[in-house]
Amino acid sequence: MPVGVPKVHVVYDSEGNIPVKRKKKGFDDDDFGEKFDEEFGDDFGEGSENELVEGVEDEEEEEFGKGFENEKKVGQASEDEGENDDYFSDEDFESQKQVRFEDDDKDDNALEAAEKRKKKEEEEEQTQWYDLFEVLHREGLIFVGREMTMKFANTVVSLMVYLDREDKPNRTPTVFINSPGGFVFAGLAIYDTMDLLRYGNKVQTVVIGIAASMASVVLIGGGLRVAFTNAKVMIHQPRMKAFEDESSEIALEARVLLDLRHSITEIYERKTTRPYWAITVDLECDKFMSATQARKYGIVDGVAPRKRDDDVLDETF
Repeated sequence: MPVGVPKVHVVYDSEGNIPVKRKKKGFDDDDFGEKFDEEFGDDFGEGSENELVEGVEDEEEEEFGKGFENEKKVGQASEDEGENDDYFSDEDFESQKQVRFEDDDKDDNALEAAEKRKKKEEEEEQTQWYDLFEVLHREGLIFVGREMTMKFANTVVSLMVYLDREDKPNRTPTVFINSPGGFVFAGLAIYDTMDLLRYGNKVQTVVIGIAASMASVVLIGGGLRVAFTNAKVMIHQPRMKAFEDESSEIALEARVLLDLRHSITEIYERKTTRPYWAITVDLECDKFMSATQARKYGIVDGVAPRKRDDDVLDETF
């Protein structure tokens, strides 16, 4: 059986011969130059290279001009619609440039001017915030406005020691008191600190609300003691909270309590010049006093004067 041979479509050239594929011969730059001269030598004369380059540049400029016109149209349209807020005209750019460089020194070079601008921007960014009480403490103003605990007493004592170490002889520390009292040892710690530091006789204590219990001991420890017109002072003997201990421990705690009562009574006696027995009687119960009564008792040295209506009008107008 004969074997079928597939038909192959062969393309003949113009002379009727079958074309044979041959590998293209490579050529170097010299061959390329010769072939270029052979084909285009007649049409490519002097100055043609410059004309070709200029033609390319003209085409690039034309394309750039078209792109710039399109961008300008888009910018103008967005400006009309109010959507392009970052678009600046030449006048705006010059004004911004003038504002930015008006502080630069003309004698400085570009690097020095840039460093100065950077330093100025960093200084403007570094905004420092201070706590209100921190600013007042630096001026020597101390506030006892809460129940006195050991933690609070340590804070006040450390602040007093810091103010005492600073070399500011003209500063007068002032302690503002508005406290219901608190722990006995906490109040005694503040009192002893004011009494022993070198500026102790210069400390001013001012009661602005109420100075009760151990707060009255802190009030009486100042070198100059002042009470506001509507302030109140309350004194009483130390007390112990309810406890459930053995009899031996109760006896020890009672003895400690008696020692504390004796110490506080001596403080009132020394600061008020009243007899010991009279103070002992007054401490048996809660004794409230107004600002005037506290001055007569000797707890404060004076009462802050009340401003008259005429003085208020003079300051206002």
